[in-house]
Amino acid sequence: MIVALSKEPLETALSGHPDEYLELARMLEAGTGTVGLDTGADPAPYGSVLAAIVVRERDSAAVTISVDDDRLIVEGPVHLLSVLAGNVRGSATSGDPEGHAHIEYFPGHYYLGENSVPLVIHDAMER
Repeated sequence: MIVALSKEPLETALSGHPDEYLELARMLEAGTGTVGLDTGADPAPYGSVLAAIVVRERDSAAVTISVDDDRLIVEGPVHLLSVLAGNVRGSATSGDPEGHAHIEYFPGHYYLGENSVPLVIHDAMER
């Protein structure tokens, strides 16, 4: 699994296999965990790749997605992290080779915080 990073505009993109997505969804539902990423992967068309995803439960009104050094940090209350887990799980099972979901803040967003970095979740591909 990789998370590619574009700094201009600031955006992240998740790519991986169904089993990796399902494990990430479980971490989000639990509100805790760290998963190492493939740092040798080609990030094109993005500029670089991140080394890990860190999930943290936090008492807040929304989920925040941020980049800290070479890590994607996903924080928020478990009940809202579970909503994001549903998006990840859906991408794990869609089977659409060109499918993807944009997780981006907009005013009135149900679970995402205003300062969140946009995340594109590419539909998972079988090995």
